[in-house]
Amino acid sequence: DCLLSRGLGDVYKRQVMISLVMRHILFSAKITARQQPHDMPPLRDHLQLLNISPRKRSGGGIVIERSQTEDLGAALWLISTELQIVTPDQPIQMTVELPAPVFCDVARISQLFSNLSENAVTHGASGKPIKSAARLVDDDFVLTVANSGDRIPEDLLPTLFMPFEHTSNRPSGEGLGLFIAIEIAKGQGGTLTVASNDLETVFAFRLPKLQT
Repeated sequence: DCLLSRGLGDVYKRQVMISLVMRHILFSAKITARQQPHDMPPLRDHLQLLNISPRKRSGGGIVIERSQTEDLGAALWLISTELQIVTPDQPIQMTVELPAPVFCDVARISQLFSNLSENAVTHGASGKPIKSAARLVDDDFVLTVANSGDRIPEDLLPTLFMPFEHTSNRPSGEGLGLFIAIEIAKGQGGTLTVASNDLETVFAFRLPKLQT
């Protein structure tokens, strides 16, 4: 409640909470699926049953509804706090420095952030903090999510944002969250990049200020 009182509007409260619930269901299902027999239905089938898709039913791209808002910081704080609750053994650190409104789709950026955060929890070093930050840099909105752990293999980078790609380093279907994240980034006119070394992996979403 204290986070919701920071100014997150009623409409966005519902959108963000629905997104959170569905992401947490999928996150829990993904972990559980690793312990299931190989003849279990693939993740793709579960997503179709839940009618979860990064595309509109008409076949177009992700629906983006941008507006000038001061709600983004509160939404990201909410997601970070909720993720810490469901992963109590993984430190989650969040920094928000947004002194001005951001022209964006709060619900979609919240989904992007949730996907990146859960990816960091899944692949980051156990017990090491996940460090996230939302800032205005040269008037652009910049969101970063960093985790400690092994470097992403070079051969995985070209297909990192592709869904249902199977390699020796990643089970089939594990790229869905990152695929949705980059589609959201592109849909808002932004970019999503990754940098990985032996110390940490950092995903960075940058949304340029709307030129008027």
